[in-house]
Amino acid sequence: MTPLLQERAPIGHLYSLATEARIQKGTRFVHSIERRPGRHTPGDSLPPVYLFVNFSPVAALAKGWNRLSIARAYCDMLNRTEHLAEDFCVVVRPR
Repeated sequence: MTPLLQERAPIGHLYSLATEARIQKGTRFVHSIERRPGRHTPGDSLPPVYLFVNFSPVAALAKGWNRLSIARAYCDMLNRTEHLAEDFCVVVRPR
């Protein structure tokens, strides 16, 4: 049985994160993920860390990976993060 997606992206394509599985009008792509520390309050052992996800409406500006395992790891991290209203999925897009 062959896998649906190859580990390495096909020639001329990249794996990206999007808000919808099918690329269509209105699909938003992840452009960047920023990690910013929060304010440290006395009594807390560690300061909070916040993730900021920047979106792009254009696939050409999306962050892309040539390995499926890396794209899946970022997708899993974002889907497990609380307080993000979006559900992310891995899509294959032209370079």
